[in-house]
Amino acid sequence: MDYDTSPSFSTDLLDFAGVVCVASSFSLPPSSSSSSSSPSLSSLSSGLSLERGAERGAEGGAGTELWRSNGTVEGTERLEDLFPGVTGSNPTSLVSLGSLLFFAAEDPVEGRELFFSSGEPNSATILPLFPGPQSSSPTELIAVADSRAIVMAATVPFVGRELVVLTYPVDVSPALYAFASPSITVIDLVSGPENAFPGDFCAFQGNSFPVLFRATVPGSGSELFVSTDGSAQGTGMLKDICPGPCSSSPRFITFFQSKFYFQVR
Repeated sequence: MDYDTSPSFSTDLLDFAGVVCVASSFSLPPSSSSSSSSPSLSSLSSGLSLERGAERGAEGGAGTELWRSNGTVEGTERLEDLFPGVTGSNPTSLVSLGSLLFFAAEDPVEGRELFFSSGEPNSATILPLFPGPQSSSPTELIAVADSRAIVMAATVPFVGRELVVLTYPVDVSPALYAFASPSITVIDLVSGPENAFPGDFCAFQGNSFPVLFRATVPGSGSELFVSTDGSAQGTGMLKDICPGPCSSSPRFITFFQSKFYFQVR
């Protein structure tokens, strides 16, 4: 982890576009033809895939919904109509784990909640974190594949907007996640209904704990936190970079070549 709190550290954000970790190289898969098998979701843990995937897009009369593509015009189609009509479910925060795609979307009854899909038509399943029409609004989903987990921020009843970790059992094959029951751990960084507003999650090597993130707690403001294993006991403030109630507001947290990098105020 590298950071700099010296007086010479620049805080000029006007031209700062963000930090992105780019692989040194990748190979494009063989091009597919319209006669290839029907496209479906594949795990993206091995790198960039142009052959299979899931996209979001709008089609006349259906609003913004979940799509899939194998990289060809013929192989691109709407996968689901989760919110029938022109409103659309507006899927966001798409991330793959094992054989599933996880995302946030709007449901006409449950509100904005967590979904997963196998990449096949009509396979999307809702996992409501806040039962009823009051949304949990999950955001900033990341996969921690080595621990079979999804880390996110969500609003939970009587807890507020906090850190949520969804984990699949060790004895379940990733290919069978659609048939398993994951555990859901809510980590209440600020006790009671107050909000910690966690975000900017970044996993070690992109697929392992520890996960670094930003959260806001009374007395310290917005600071750098860490979850070593996705449990409440293993999660807490890593460093109060701006001591006291002032905030360092870490963001653009990125892992690159064995270190975490981020920007602070």
